[in-house]
Amino acid sequence: MADDDPGHSEIQELLGAYALDAVDDRERALIEAHLETCESCRAELDDHRRLVETLRQHGATVSPLAGPGANGSRNGVVPPAARASGRAVPVAFVVAIAVLAVTLAGIFVQGQVRFDHLDATAARIELTERALVAATDPAAVVTVLRSPAGDALLSVVSRADGGASYAIDSALRSPADDGTYQLWSDDDGTVTAAAALGRDRDVVMFSSPPGVTDFLVTIEHNPIPSKPTLPAVATGQVTP
Repeated sequence: MADDDPGHSEIQELLGAYALDAVDDRERALIEAHLETCESCRAELDDHRRLVETLRQHGATVSPLAGPGANGSRNGVVPPAARASGRAVPVAFVVAIAVLAVTLAGIFVQGQVRFDHLDATAARIELTERALVAATDPAAVVTVLRSPAGDALLSVVSRADGGASYAIDSALRSPADDGTYQLWSDDDGTVTAAAALGRDRDVVMFSSPPGVTDFLVTIEHNPIPSKPTLPAVATGQVTP
C-alpha cells in the first residue's frame, strides 16, 4: 500500500500500540493487512519493537492503556525497585514519575519515537529508575517544590549528607520567552546553583552539598547568573 493511501497515516498511528499488543481485534486485522503491502510501515514497526525490547531490558513496563494502579500511579514506567521496596514513596514523587511515563507512552503510541532516538529514550528511563531507587533509600529526602499558589511543580530527591540528587519535573510549563529553568539550593541563606533544568525540564541528576535547607526554581536567561535574578516560581523546604 502506498504512503499516500488514505488509511496509511491512521495505521501509522496504531503501530506503537500494535507493538505493545494494545489494539483490539479489528485494529489488528487492519494493521496486519496493511503491513503485507506497506514496506515503510513494516520498517517503522521494527523500530517500535526495538524500543519495546529496550524498555524491557531496562526493567520497565509500558502500557498506554493502563489505568490507575493500587498505589494511585499509572502502570507506565514502573522500575523494579519501586515494586520490590517496602518503603513508601511520597505521592508527589510517584505522580512525577507517572507523568513522565504517560508522556513517553503517548509519544510512543503516536509513532513519533524513531529508532535513532532509542538511546536517548533508554537513558532517560534509566535515569528515572535511578531517581526512584534513590527515593526508596531510608536516608533519602524527597522535597516537593510548590508554586506561590501551592501547586506541586517539582520533586527533588536528595540526602542530608549531600551527594547524588535528582530533580523530576511534574508540572512546570515551558517559559514564554527565551528563559530557562534553574534549580538553586539554599543553605540557611547561602544560595548556589544546583542544576540547569532547561526549557524541556527533563529528569536531571546533580550533586547536592550537605546541609541544604531549601530548594527553589527561577526562570533565568543565559548565561546563567551566579545568584537568582527573578522571583522563585517554586520553592520547597528540605525536611529530613
